[in-house]
Amino acid sequence: VYGIFTRGGDLPGAAWAAWVMNWAWIALNVLMLVTAALFPDGRLPSRRWRWLIGLSLGLYAVPFTVAAMFESRMSSAYQIANPLGSAFAFELYSTLTDLGVLFMPVAALTVLVAALVRFHYSQGLERHQMKWLLMGVAVMVGLMVVGLGLYFGLGLLIGARLVEGALLAPAVGVGVALLRHRLYDVDILIRRTLQYS
Repeated sequence: VYGIFTRGGDLPGAAWAAWVMNWAWIALNVLMLVTAALFPDGRLPSRRWRWLIGLSLGLYAVPFTVAAMFESRMSSAYQIANPLGSAFAFELYSTLTDLGVLFMPVAALTVLVAALVRFHYSQGLERHQMKWLLMGVAVMVGLMVVGLGLYFGLGLLIGARLVEGALLAPAVGVGVALLRHRLYDVDILIRRTLQYS
């Protein structure tokens, strides 16, 4: 934004930074969903879940990322012109974006179901940790569904903001579980960080 709008486009690499910003949010969303699926011990409920979660995340992330990398005016980067030029016809871009939008809540629901299965089989401290994660993932799915409905159904910009903010909910749930139930000896990490600081 500074390089293109404030400096008038004379800052080297500004268009490429906008290009990365246009698709990098998708990678962050996928990482958040993977974290939610693997919480708290780094394993999925079973091997079958690897394919199911991988497929749903791929069907969400790949079309969205390709569309974001090659759209002529980058929608997530303030309509800055793509430094790669206009590589896609609008119809192909629209189809890829529609696929990504369609599978975004599917991927979130798949992660929610995986977390519910893990919660069902969990016991003791892990069960308490999973409650916080489940609450965060459920809020995320709800915000995504409502946000997509408001944005694409009614054309309200607040819907896009709800979808963007939805991915904070599992992170908050994981954060509460970390702090409240001393997961990964987080109190030692915090103490050492404060000491070194």
